[in-house]
Amino acid sequence: MSGRKFYNEKMVESQAYDVLRRFYTQSKKQLTLPVPAERIAEDVIDLSILWEVIPEPPGQTILAGLASKDRLVVFNETRRPLFDDTPFLYNTVLAHEVGHWQLHVDEMSLYHPILPGFERPFQFVCRRGSDSWEERHAHWFASHLLLPRNLLAAYIAGLTIGSLADMYRLRDQLQVTITVLRIALEKIGAAYVDDSGAVHPSRQEFHGQFRLL
Repeated sequence: MSGRKFYNEKMVESQAYDVLRRFYTQSKKQLTLPVPAERIAEDVIDLSILWEVIPEPPGQTILAGLASKDRLVVFNETRRPLFDDTPFLYNTVLAHEVGHWQLHVDEMSLYHPILPGFERPFQFVCRRGSDSWEERHAHWFASHLLLPRNLLAAYIAGLTIGSLADMYRLRDQLQVTITVLRIALEKIGAAYVDDSGAVHPSRQEFHGQFRLL
């Protein structure tokens, strides 16, 4: 047994809310959307942020890495065009790395060796397409940090989300990637995008309609 903690999504959500409470207690401001990911990383977690080239193994895309001993999030300069072309990817990846810090760093010194092949002592790197449990934890954390479900539900109350155009406008207001927003809306039963790109009030309603066809 490695001794690493087990997290389900509810536990990760609680950890994200704890970080949000710490931020808004320090800032003495009301908790509102959009959530300022960079201020949380710097002011609550005390992480510094840097852009530099991160070597990538063949066939892999690395967006960022967490050098926890240096309290440093490093974004991959090689992938800056991807960040420039993907609205709010920076916020999402930064929240992801904050998730690694909050969820995994206390275990790192005992169980998580430095990753080989990197000049910096990265304990975690954000790889596109990775589905390890630690990466899944960090994805959940980013989603709940940037889109606290109670605030999201209150924010969209009275809004019409009937098309992808509506969803992209909401993405711009909330400053998250469209993928993070779609998943969060689906989780709270507020919108569901089918394979054709049509937007439905919920997954349940979509499948109910499908069964009636």
